[in-house]
Amino acid sequence: REEADCRRGIGNSKLEIGKGSLFFDDLLDAKVREFNPRYAEAEGALLGQFRHLHTDIYGNREFVDHLRNRGKFFDHEEKRERDLILIDYDDPARNIYEVTEEWVFHNGHYGTREDVVFLINGIPVLVIECKNANKDEAIALGVDQIRRYHRETPELFVSQQLFTATDAIGFSYGVSWNTVRRNIFNWKGERVFQPVDSRKVTDRNVRSPLRAPFFNPDDETDKHRRNLPHWQQGEVWVFVTWRLGDSLPKGKLDKWKEERDIWLKLHPEPWDEKTEAEYHDRFSRQIDEWLDQGSGSCVLKDPANAKIVADALRHFDGERYELASFVVMPNHVHVLFRPLGQHALAAILKSWKGFTAREINKRIGKTGALWQDEYWDRLIRSERHFFKVVEYIRENPVRAGAGVFQPVYESEIITDRDVRLPLEEENGLENPFPGRLEAKIKSFCAIPQVLAFLKDYIVFAEKDEELNKYILRQHQTGAVEATVSRALDPGRTRGLVWHTQGSGKTFTMIKTAERLFRAPEADKPTVLLMIDRNELEDQMLKNLAALGLGNLEHASSIARLNQLLKDDYRGIIVTMIHKFRDMPADLNTRSNIYVLIDEAHRTTGGDLGNFLMAGLPNATFLGFTGTPVDKTVYGKGTFKTFGCEDDQGYLHKYSIADSIEDGTTLPLYYQLAPNEMLVPHETL
Repeated sequence: REEADCRRGIGNSKLEIGKGSLFFDDLLDAKVREFNPRYAEAEGALLGQFRHLHTDIYGNREFVDHLRNRGKFFDHEEKRERDLILIDYDDPARNIYEVTEEWVFHNGHYGTREDVVFLINGIPVLVIECKNANKDEAIALGVDQIRRYHRETPELFVSQQLFTATDAIGFSYGVSWNTVRRNIFNWKGERVFQPVDSRKVTDRNVRSPLRAPFFNPDDETDKHRRNLPHWQQGEVWVFVTWRLGDSLPKGKLDKWKEERDIWLKLHPEPWDEKTEAEYHDRFSRQIDEWLDQGSGSCVLKDPANAKIVADALRHFDGERYELASFVVMPNHVHVLFRPLGQHALAAILKSWKGFTAREINKRIGKTGALWQDEYWDRLIRSERHFFKVVEYIRENPVRAGAGVFQPVYESEIITDRDVRLPLEEENGLENPFPGRLEAKIKSFCAIPQVLAFLKDYIVFAEKDEELNKYILRQHQTGAVEATVSRALDPGRTRGLVWHTQGSGKTFTMIKTAERLFRAPEADKPTVLLMIDRNELEDQMLKNLAALGLGNLEHASSIARLNQLLKDDYRGIIVTMIHKFRDMPADLNTRSNIYVLIDEAHRTTGGDLGNFLMAGLPNATFLGFTGTPVDKTVYGKGTFKTFGCEDDQGYLHKYSIADSIEDGTTLPLYYQLAPNEMLVPHETL
């Protein structure tokens, strides 16, 4: 802090604080001259320009243009304007990144002391407000403080673009000049679990950096039944328990089976998440409680026998499956893992149980069945579910009070992120994994992430003649990256983005269009933004204009659209699907035409879709929808048109379940309105 104050020219008095700079002046001037060799303005000229910006959202928007290197300076030698480079996005190592605490400022009326500030080349761009977790609604208090800074010292938020608030547990983020609660989001941290390509897992000693997905109710699931139902969905994480043959008293087990059979008749499969949870709460949990009582021979109390099981579990780790966690209890085993490639869950369990039974029986001098024939399994539905299972396994020996002679095993995907005890739901805290705060901070504040926010994922838009500022959320940025990558892939021409209603598809489409238009690999493309309602056209055009895009056309008629495509127009065209009616075939055969289609489930069916694809035969077609179309059959309709190049039928998905987990989709409560109309008894 002392060094930062000194570099800003700040002393101890309010007068000196008020005279202090909002930048590291020397560093900013040095980087400007380094990045712009022809910049010859006097020292302090640029800072003077910044000080004259309005201290409101309009000044902030102008500063964003500077941060995106769209400001100008005059080249006196060549007598022309040049772009002013403040940040090197192409070679981030050339920038200087700094962090300081207690960033103080006084404007003569009010004083502010921000907790933590991040700077790039001497420019403050991100503020973090830290609160004590012991306080009620600590994050809300942090956001309130950010709001107060806006009111009292708006000068700070000319350059500062992002803010976060944390209580050492939760981590919320937003953009300056928009502190409305619905536009403040919870950062999910580093995405540990991503779709996996099992073909890359060839060396059991080399971990793939990719992780398997969680259970998706919309995907195919392999189901088979013996006495118990067993589910497998590709390489999805699964929690499995199996036990010794004598671990449960027969009387208890017979009663349990009778009750379970009745319940299963009343609840036939397939189950939804709530029904499956009820099954496990009523029956799986009961078995776990009985097992923890330590009935039977408990041969796994013997350290040598427990080691046989632990070694067997580790043996094919990374080859047939990936382990996350396991514990060997005196009479049962819990394992959290995921199968790899074509290896089936049943085959993996058979291998584990068969090998360990032979080795343990050989050691203790017995023959016959060691393990109970059946096992219990449950597919993991979310990251929250995953870590609850991790915690269950970790605490099982403590709860049972059992002597466990093999320590609980946890792989690096858990230990590297320092997972601690999940908080109980009743604490009211939004983040159940306090130990992952470090991962959240590191991922949000990572240099590539902050640069991506500044360069691409902060947007300004007018609504009801009022300027608003937004930040794209993680599912939006993920979809933009996926669609841009797909569009620039010469081997693929289709893709479906399936985001639930109200999740911001419009901004996702706009940023995708901008990224494609500016991409050098696209080689001066044509990007068609197709929408399905007249009232959206003006709003879409205003939002695109706010991005500073010059090559923008509105195809307001069939003739205008045909003319633009026939003349080989390069830029962004906003139009509607019905403008493609009677379009001639092969109107434009270029391959760098990208068609982004809103409400794709209903806009490309029938003749209009045929005209579109016949007129632009080599274009790339990217559909966006918020409707769960053709849920059970991916070979029909929208999936057939746009999802044919992806195994799951879509390029990127953000479901209503994801939205509920993020707190974007909320419960709807209603009650009958009171009716005071009374009818006389005689009339009735």
